[in-house]
Amino acid sequence: MRWFVEISSLGAPSDPPVKLCVEASQWQPALQKVRALRGEEGPLGHFSIEVLDEGYRAVDPMTRQRYFVRKAPDDAPIVTSPPAATPAPPAAKPEPIADDKPEPPKVRPPMQTSPFGSAGGAELTPPPPPSQSKLPPKKATVQGMPAVIPVRKGTVPGMAAVNVPAAVQAAKQAKAAASPAPAVVAHKVLSSREENATSSSPLTYREFVYVVAEGTSEDTAKTLLLDRLDNLTKSLGNAQHKLVQMAVFDHAYQGSPQRKPIATLAWKEWRGDPVVVFPNRPDEPGKDEPGKDEPAKEAAAAKEPAKAAPAKSPSTPPPPKVVATPVPPRASTPAPPRASVPAPAAKPSVPPAAATPKTSTPPPASVTSATNKGSSSSVAKASVPPPRVKTADEVMAELSGSITDLGFLSSALDAADFIVGLVKEKFPSETILVWFHDPDKRELVLIRQTGGTVDQHLSRMADKTGLAHAALRSQRAIVIPDATRDPRANEARWKTMGLEPKSVVVAPVMHSGKPYGLLEILNPKSGGRYGTVENNGLTYLGQQLGEFIANNGTILDSDRILAGAKRIAS
Repeated sequence: MRWFVEISSLGAPSDPPVKLCVEASQWQPALQKVRALRGEEGPLGHFSIEVLDEGYRAVDPMTRQRYFVRKAPDDAPIVTSPPAATPAPPAAKPEPIADDKPEPPKVRPPMQTSPFGSAGGAELTPPPPPSQSKLPPKKATVQGMPAVIPVRKGTVPGMAAVNVPAAVQAAKQAKAAASPAPAVVAHKVLSSREENATSSSPLTYREFVYVVAEGTSEDTAKTLLLDRLDNLTKSLGNAQHKLVQMAVFDHAYQGSPQRKPIATLAWKEWRGDPVVVFPNRPDEPGKDEPGKDEPAKEAAAAKEPAKAAPAKSPSTPPPPKVVATPVPPRASTPAPPRASVPAPAAKPSVPPAAATPKTSTPPPASVTSATNKGSSSSVAKASVPPPRVKTADEVMAELSGSITDLGFLSSALDAADFIVGLVKEKFPSETILVWFHDPDKRELVLIRQTGGTVDQHLSRMADKTGLAHAALRSQRAIVIPDATRDPRANEARWKTMGLEPKSVVVAPVMHSGKPYGLLEILNPKSGGRYGTVENNGLTYLGQQLGEFIANNGTILDSDRILAGAKRIAS
């Protein structure tokens, strides 16, 4: 197999590229053979390699050389030697002296002698070389000396007689050899997605899926992800709220992948370093996510004092007001006949209250239990801070980071279940409804329902009905904060489910102006009202679900819909 290899310089685009033709089994041996012909050695580890449709492009950052390798016809002539460089024009020889009077030199030599042998002629003796001259160098000679002239020993204290550019170049090469760049495996971009920040979504989002050869190791895939992230962050510059998702697969696919990716990368600028996950490891998912276990730890820490409080009830100090109450002196009071019993005297650290007449009688068990429970609950409440209300930007950032898992699902019903899970987490509601659009009948089919007293799966309604038609026409979510005073919320489908709408959000599931379904949430569990956060969030989720259905197709089979609904309910 023959290969064309074109060599060009990054620093001098005007120079014509050098084109060679060699014989090799693959493109990598062909590139190595051409480099050997040019006198270049070393592995391709520090090269930046890009897989193109018509060939391969490799860039050597050290020599700033670009190599473009592509297949050549079988009858292409083999060129195994690079063209010879154009020789530099010879230096102009000085013209012979026409008369006895020489032309004055452009640069005055340090010393010149002119001994005369006869009255009719003169002979010039050339000046001695600089190393033999005994004249001390001028100050300007050292300070203004060109970098290519070696410095004489002893001229400048502490300065070695070396060529300055050669030393700098040698230092750079030694530093590069000491820390070689990690090898980047040959790869191809399978898909990419870019979304810049807008008023509704403040994120600068980038998503890339790479394909490498089968059998690529996890470390090699991680190196590729980190290298691509480094180049991407440089290109993004000062963009704010950057979110990057990357994945490396060992096979190309259309629609859903056949296997899990070798490695994935998620970088949220506001959280710091990127997180690389290897999904094929059995214990890997989520273990590298920073701060994931912190809420569980906080909850466990909050529950721990509550469990420990009843065990310490005998030594629990009384409330401050009881401690501050002075205890009446009992030294002068004669001891009762049963004063020798050591039981009451064993609790001197718990003084009784002054208003309690029977201080020696222990309180009932129910009172002690209630006191301990109250103390435990107060400790637990004090250790758990109240939840902070998230802003619209924070919610959209979390949704954008979570929605990337949607691309790894296989069917529209799985995608609907995934969206329902996100809505439950981000917008807790009493009822969540997902409808798929039937384009043949121009109807909406209910495929998922959470909440309500009557199950209405597979129920249908026309896509021109009330709020559904308004949402599909506006291509944005419609929010009704107070459904009790808005006549638009008087929808028959909600009444058949046994629902009393108090606050409603209806969002279209669309892509490229084509309807694919509807998302609805009713009545926040917190008891408040829906607003801008839910408006932007449901609109975004509807767009993502619509894009998924447009690429993977919808599902209206009743058996599959009911089977999934029963599985979720169980």
